Amino acid sequence: MIGLNWIDNSTLRFLSEYKRRGEADLFLAHLFRILISSLFLTALIEIPVILLALSKFHYKLSFAFAGALIFLFHGMLFSMFNILRAEERAKDYSILRTAYMSSRFFLGILIALFWRNIFSLLLGWLISGMCFAIFLVVKFNFAKFVFSLRKRNISQSIIKKMLIFSLPFIVSGFSRNLLVILDKYLIQFLRGSAEVGIYNVSFVISNWSISFIFNFLMIAAYPAIVITWEREGKEMTDQLINDLIRIYLLISLPMLLFISIMAKPLLSLFASSSYLEGYSIMPLIAIGAFFQGLIQYQIKSFVLFKKTHYDAIITTAGALLNLLLNLMLIRKFGYKGAAFTFMVSYVFLLGITMVINWKVFNVKWILHFGEVKNILFAALILSLVLGSVTHYVNLNLLSLVLGFGLSMSVYVFLLWRLKDKSLKEITGIIKSIAK
Repeated sequence: MIGLNWIDNSTLRFLSEYKRRGEADLFLAHLFRILISSLFLTALIEIPVILLALSKFHYKLSFAFAGALIFLFHGMLFSMFNILRAEERAKDYSILRTAYMSSRFFLGILIALFWRNIFSLLLGWLISGMCFAIFLVVKFNFAKFVFSLRKRNISQSIIKKMLIFSLPFIVSGFSRNLLVILDKYLIQFLRGSAEVGIYNVSFVISNWSISFIFNFLMIAAYPAIVITWEREGKEMTDQLINDLIRIYLLISLPMLLFISIMAKPLLSLFASSSYLEGYSIMPLIAIGAFFQGLIQYQIKSFVLFKKTHYDAIITTAGALLNLLLNLMLIRKFGYKGAAFTFMVSYVFLLGITMVINWKVFNVKWILHFGEVKNILFAALILSLVLGSVTHYVNLNLLSLVLGFGLSMSVYVFLLWRLKDKSLKEITGIIKSIAK
């Protein structure tokens, strides 16, 4: 969280600002110094944890230190990836990040073929991280930033600005993790491991399907929002974010309806019959994840106005609400209470974020009915089609894919007949993905 979260948010927020001033090199020099210091400080803090794990859990020393080295290279890599992302070098960012994520797995498997040991997977990850880190430092000449900053060039104002802006993300990042993982531990403690299994399978399928959409869209949206703010001002940024929210609704609503209506046949493809009863909570998890995606756009006001302490306060309040509701509902309703709490927590977070935007920043990133009426109408018809198709799905992948394809064809056809501009947006998204 220290090495990746707060430093990477500084990169995405401030690089375009300092580039506009002609001081991008100075900012990156400070960034790399802080990054290296933070990574090594975190690695040093991990040493007592490593020693404790060795004494209590009998881990091998090689495993523990390999993990620490992996953290160092992984943190360095993702910070360099985010520099490419902040500079809108989408092609380089996508290719290199995908290549790294793939190579660390396949290299581990390749080493395991010759050396049958679980350590092979860690070794593959470590070698891949080292090679890609060296490649990025050489390819994009990042080394010059590490050695260009002398003591007389150190700007306390830059460091102070980064710390004030980004340190709250450590708190909010911790709280967001609690929102996702706390419920599993409480179900385990209050109801037992059987319900954890039922809950977790349904949770992963529902949450991942929606979160993949908003995470994918936000890869390009985050730097675009910041750059538009710096170059064009508030009015153009408001228009951009409203357009981005509309695109998110356009793509995520069909997925939300598909998961909610086709929950039982969908779950049956990925889980055995003993977990099938969890299909009933999939709509609640999907709705919660859907609101979580909307929040990602609303909280950009905290980034643009450099008031990130609001993010820390709000997410902490959401995590506390989540804890209290889980303690009350899980004991009585089990995993269904946890699913309901997950949904309510994100509805609460979205509501309070929008109120702060209106009252504090005079920002109203909300779509009027006229802007989304065609999408909502098409989604309503889509839900009716899915409801009809689900009776003919024979719990196999082919029928599920055909049902989804038929439903999406109806969705797109309706948007076309309504002459909604969404079709042009879909085309633009497809072209962007291909590019």
